[in-house]
Amino acid sequence: MDVPRLLLATVVCLGFTGPAVLEVAAQSGPPGPVKPWKEARGFGRVLDLSNPPVVIDEPGLYALQRDWDLTGYQLGGDVIRITANNVTLDLHGFSIGIRLDDINSTLLAVGGNQVVVRNGRLEACCEGAAAFGSTGSGTRLEHLDVSGQDPMRFEGAGAAITDSVIHARWGINVNEGSVVRGNALSCRTFCLTLQGAMNQVIDNRFNYSDADVVVQVDGDANVIERNVMDREVFGPGRAYSVAGDRNVVRDNTITGGGFGTTFAVSGTGNTLDGNIVASSEGALVATVGIGFTADGNYYGNNRMAAQVPFALGATVQTDWGGNVGY
Repeated sequence: MDVPRLLLATVVCLGFTGPAVLEVAAQSGPPGPVKPWKEARGFGRVLDLSNPPVVIDEPGLYALQRDWDLTGYQLGGDVIRITANNVTLDLHGFSIGIRLDDINSTLLAVGGNQVVVRNGRLEACCEGAAAFGSTGSGTRLEHLDVSGQDPMRFEGAGAAITDSVIHARWGINVNEGSVVRGNALSCRTFCLTLQGAMNQVIDNRFNYSDADVVVQVDGDANVIERNVMDREVFGPGRAYSVAGDRNVVRDNTITGGGFGTTFAVSGTGNTLDGNIVASSEGALVATVGIGFTADGNYYGNNRMAAQVPFALGATVQTDWGGNVGY
């Protein structure tokens, strides 16, 4: 073969083989990090929590297939963090627990939007440990048993906490447009704080000890309806503290008395309708049933077993009638 043909053949060969060689070289680069889950048919991605912290950074369905007790976790920070949007974590009846002391840590922290956690138990012990926290919007907790020391904070809008049993020693904080429905909630102080507007707190049962305030309403246009509280010891605290405006507080029941002021209203334009503070044999009577410190609220059909059923002071309110003290 003469020299020109030899050079042509070489160029043609390199033209065909070069890209393939480059592609193989690219494929043989360093592998990415190993994800802390494995695919399981019918379960989605099953989490492996043996090496926390664990980050869920892809959307999809995740699950547990066993209990996890992370007693030796001592790093602080978030134990499990969901950063992706559109994630569902189904615990399938299993539990995740941490045992810490004096370490600021959150067991499950959500940063993504539209995240659902359901069907299991989250337990964070001890001082400095929070069971759950979220900065994303549309966070939903369903059918959970949750226990933690530090406050559970929902900073994004549109959260939902439903059909769950929650012990948050220092309470739960929710932002705007959230729903808290059908739960058994227990705490030591400030059980539930509504920081934003247009939240719904409906059909919950509150169990508390030594609470300053059980439900703190700082935002406007919230609905607090058909909740039940039982207090068997006397204290200076309040069942509902309504500091915002245009809230509706109706058909709530407090049994056993024992509050300093059961409904403390310092906002304006609020409606209190059909609420009951019941007396029971051997129970201590509340000092004040409904106490107003600002003008321009509306109240009717309330039944207050209290030393002072309705305390208006120098304020001006609209009495719709049907208010009874005993």
